[in-house]
Amino acid sequence: MHKFSEEQLRWYSAIGYLTTCWAAAETTLDSIISAVDDGFGGKDIEPNPPISVSQKGAYLRKAFGAHPALRPHYERMDEVLHEAARLADMRHWAVHNSLLERPELDEDMAAIFKYAGETTYQPDRKFASPKEIDKTALDCAVLALNLFYLGCEAVGIISEDHMSKIPGNYMG
Repeated sequence: MHKFSEEQLRWYSAIGYLTTCWAAAETTLDSIISAVDDGFGGKDIEPNPPISVSQKGAYLRKAFGAHPALRPHYERMDEVLHEAARLADMRHWAVHNSLLERPELDEDMAAIFKYAGETTYQPDRKFASPKEIDKTALDCAVLALNLFYLGCEAVGIISEDHMSKIPGNYMG
């Protein structure tokens, strides 16, 4: 097995932690989308639920604005979706790109590169540190919890009967 340096372990651990926490948030988001699609007129908004994270927010905003039972939750959903978009951007940078440059000014910082552009295919970069990526991972864990509670309250992603059987149930 390959031996990683301490620095490599810090970076790989932070990126792995972010990936795991984001997966919990996006899976919960997908549960909400599935419930909306099945029982709250989602098929009237889109015949097929969105798969891309960049399209999920628009779909849920339309659904929560259109369905009378979801409208009371629209403002909260909008707030959570804004946070999801912010975190999705950092996750995208950390997971789908390369650490290629280490500036001299801060030993914990590195440039994360990706190639992108609407008309040209040019390199772009963002500076980050393992500590910043860990903070983003924690924010993703909080996002997952917020989505879970909102999903239970608004669309019943988990039934009340099932919730009552979960030890330490904090849903009331």
